[in-house]
Amino acid sequence: MKKTLSLILSALLVAGMSVAAMAWEKGVDYLVLEEADPDNLGDLYGDMYPGSLDWDWAECTTGQLLKGTVIAGTDGTSHCWSNGTDNAAKAFDGDTSTFFDPYAANTNSWCGMILDQAYELTEIRIMPRESWLSRMVGAAVQGSNNGVDWVDIVYVTGVTEAPAGYDYHAFTPTTNADYVAYYSDYGIEQPDFSTYWVGSGSYMYYRYVNLEGVHGDLADIELYGNPAPATEVTADMATVILTSDLENFYEEVEVTESAAVVTEGSIEGTVIGGGGAYSDTASYAMAFDGDAATFYDPKSAGPKCFTGIQTAEPYALTEVKIMPRADQFARTEGATIQGSNDGATWTTLAEYTIDDVLAAESEQTFIAKTITDTNGYTMFRYVSNGAQHGDVAEVCFYGAPAAAASAPVEEPVVEEAPVAEEPVVEEVVEEVVEEEVVVEETVEEVVEEVVEEAPAAEEVVEEAPQTFDFGVIAAVAALVSAAGYALSKKR
Repeated sequence: MKKTLSLILSALLVAGMSVAAMAWEKGVDYLVLEEADPDNLGDLYGDMYPGSLDWDWAECTTGQLLKGTVIAGTDGTSHCWSNGTDNAAKAFDGDTSTFFDPYAANTNSWCGMILDQAYELTEIRIMPRESWLSRMVGAAVQGSNNGVDWVDIVYVTGVTEAPAGYDYHAFTPTTNADYVAYYSDYGIEQPDFSTYWVGSGSYMYYRYVNLEGVHGDLADIELYGNPAPATEVTADMATVILTSDLENFYEEVEVTESAAVVTEGSIEGTVIGGGGAYSDTASYAMAFDGDAATFYDPKSAGPKCFTGIQTAEPYALTEVKIMPRADQFARTEGATIQGSNDGATWTTLAEYTIDDVLAAESEQTFIAKTITDTNGYTMFRYVSNGAQHGDVAEVCFYGAPAAAASAPVEEPVVEEAPVAEEPVVEEVVEEVVEEEVVVEETVEEVVEEVVEEAPAAEEVVEEAPQTFDFGVIAAVAALVSAAGYALSKKR
């Protein structure tokens, strides 16, 4: 019985350490603005908050205005674009002329708050950044009770701006006739923003984050709700975020109407792309127009954005040539050439490292790479791994028709036939009986060492980082078990 209890508590110790490793850690996963950037907080929750009242919006009657500790997501580097001046606090100051500008266009960059207890939201009012209304597409308001598992409450998939232009968006769980009437007074048909209310629950943490890799700027946000018991998040509730990487592209490949210009026998194909371009004059086709003065400029750095071609039949590449953008030679570092047959799964065929970058004083010219992969692909792309922005003036693919690469097939799991266990069981039992005395002696020695080292364990607990430290609790339980086991031995 005592051995069983000891084994259970040891297992709890291991489980506790695993949970602690997954914990939400301040300074690593998120920042508290009052601590991280106190000089740039501005008018946080000041007299101008909530700003929607100055825009003729009536007070919310279905919940109280929530205020808490302002936090921001971080990947360990920064959380906002302008080194403090456009930080997360600007989303809670009621001033629509200021804005939060995330550091990166990904789910590491967000603004939010920690509340004094769990609340269930009844309404959300959002003001996008002026002149950047489209950056609200893909935005989500999420709730969590552990900082790890987040649930979508509102997810903006289509609307890019309020009907009256630069104005507040009011999201409610069900259609709100008052808001429809508000715009009717101006002769405007109000869209039903309740269609973007996709989740529910009561949470202590809330955040505004863009799930589609758009930069996610935000002028102001107001959360309204009522206290309610905290929701236990299950696996089917938590938001699963699929972010495109070098091996996978989770969005729709864009097929253009442009044909790639053939350069010195390069492969013919239709220009394709993904993730968008920084401007219309730096589109996907600019990398395949035969003009060294034009260039493709990705909308954002990293595998989300690429340019390439689609061929009428599978080709195996033998060589690729890229020409860097004039005066931006360094941006080819991290450039990756890949092939695919479905636009979703991509295979790397060549990589350009910092050693391949042209010297600053060099002339603009092609940089060639030999390719040894003999599989055939119908799509080829130039994509940056994120080391640089990935601009490129020209891309040329060379090769010959070949059999298409087959999709990877998972090996079926085959259960092995059962093995007769009787002789083995007898031998194992005999060995356990013979080793019983040795186990007792070993345990006594270990217990003595653990009891002597107890004060040192207390010192480690005091210096532990600020996380949800279930591992420490489990460790204490294990020590108590060990001490109990020692006492039983002495009896």
